[in-house]
Amino acid sequence: MKMSCSSYLSFLMSSCELLFKFSIQIEFDVILNHFKQVDITGAMTIKTKVHEIAYPNMTSICSQVDKVKTKVSQKKKKNQAN
Repeated sequence: MKMSCSSYLSFLMSSCELLFKFSIQIEFDVILNHFKQVDITGAMTIKTKVHEIAYPNMTSICSQVDKVKTKVSQKKKKNQAN
């Protein structure tokens, strides 16, 4: 399906208008209300996830929950010829 130039421009204009109206305020309000109602463990989980979104370049100072599994290569025994 091919769009004419005028319909393509109107599509772009409506897309730009949508971007200005696009907001996460409703979702943020729901998260905030949920944050206020949960126990300390749930609150810490929500805070951690929001922090990861807000500051993606920062690393956590908490240790990892699971130990990172790495493959350990086995050393080959040299044949000792006498």
